[in-house]
Amino acid sequence: MGSSADENRKRPWDAVIRELVAKGEVSQDVLYDSDTIIRWWRSLNPTKQEEIKSRVEELSQGVFAEVPEKKTKTKTRRPLLLVLAFVIVLSISLVVYAQISTPTPELSLEPTSIPESSEASPIQTAAGDLVIEVNENALSINNNRFDMDSTLDDYIKVLGNPSRVTELMNTIHTYDDDGIRLYHPPDSDRVISVGIDFRNYGYQFSPKHTFQGVLTIGHLSVDSSLHLDSLRSIPGLTLEDLEFGVYRGTLGSIILMFDYQQSKQRLDSLAISFSESSREPTTPAELTPIEDGWVRLIIADVGSIDYPADFLELQSGEYGEMNESLFQVYELPSPSFILQQTGLNELKPLAFDEYRRVVFKTDYLNPGEEVFRANEKYTMSQEELIEFRDELIDQLQREYARLQITGFENKIIDPGSLEIMEVNGMFPMVHTYKRQLNDNPVVLVKAYMFFDYDRIHTLVFSYRVADDEECRDIYDKMLDSFRLQ
Repeated sequence: MGSSADENRKRPWDAVIRELVAKGEVSQDVLYDSDTIIRWWRSLNPTKQEEIKSRVEELSQGVFAEVPEKKTKTKTRRPLLLVLAFVIVLSISLVVYAQISTPTPELSLEPTSIPESSEASPIQTAAGDLVIEVNENALSINNNRFDMDSTLDDYIKVLGNPSRVTELMNTIHTYDDDGIRLYHPPDSDRVISVGIDFRNYGYQFSPKHTFQGVLTIGHLSVDSSLHLDSLRSIPGLTLEDLEFGVYRGTLGSIILMFDYQQSKQRLDSLAISFSESSREPTTPAELTPIEDGWVRLIIADVGSIDYPADFLELQSGEYGEMNESLFQVYELPSPSFILQQTGLNELKPLAFDEYRRVVFKTDYLNPGEEVFRANEKYTMSQEELIEFRDELIDQLQREYARLQITGFENKIIDPGSLEIMEVNGMFPMVHTYKRQLNDNPVVLVKAYMFFDYDRIHTLVFSYRVADDEECRDIYDKMLDSFRLQ
């Protein structure tokens, strides 16, 4: 295991929670149960939430400060690796705790350390001059229409030159007087997100002044005093709670990320981007008929997957009362689930003689971040794949070390392989490895990471190596049934 300081830099949110547990300010349950941690966070007053977030940000500075020091020979792929490294921590927690509990979320934070900035350039627009209008499928600034193909030059023609430019996972162009930020990938000049700040976050790339222009979404005038409930009056807007005060709105092809971390009565910032489906929708393989005895899970806002009801069941909890023998199609209200061997919910003795898991989770990236599309083919060198596999194994071992206090000793038997595969017209990255919990039989794990523009879907299959003949064909058929909508 690494040093305490190293652990803090790698997992700042986890480190802060452990500090609070050690002080007796919070129950140890928050380390292992996602529902508990969410209820605890919502019970805190705003002052305490700000105190905790400040401590997390303080510890997180070391994470991003190290990035420019890594090898330059993989620089073109590094943005992808950084996003993967961030998301895989969540995915690994999901895989590890599927055996004993529910996964623990981590706080999503923007970087607090900036490698370099360019010299300031003059701004052509005056503060308060901007008029930004957001309607279904349309964004306009001072009567100039922008879409997902608009480039940085298109925005500069309207906004003028930025005050400064910061190179992070994406390139950030900051307009101090206007209170806005533009994001584009390092290998493209296509602007993927427009950030509007109603408070100063204090980052080096944050605008010095808050937005003072005119902003409307549909018919609704938007400023810092906009109450969260008012958003529900916008026709056609669907709103999703991403927890910790962040809400994701969809208005046609427009994606809106609202930050209400301080209070539902105060909007801190808004990020505007375009759904990739507005230009290049994924065309997944055609759905096949459902086999007799199988159930089709419709995963909210994601897609679907089929499984045999006499072989697997949904883990107890939100779906524990479902009788799979009565359903052939079942709609899940959330984009995550755990399947386990049949009979475990009812604690049948024979169920404890087996081990099967299928775990699924969707993680949304931060505003302004993006990865490949689900049907977009990409390549990585063998050196990059090995490097990232080693990072995954390192994260797994850290998670397993945390489990030791509960009496569970998990270890990696074979680090396995990392490869890019084609699955139903999509191109997930697949990590195959073997692990062992205490003296239990060795388990084979296959984790599929499907990149989907502003999110990553993780689908994990695991079973005992000794049961390969029984499980492999069934899991292959389940994978063949998996579709993104």
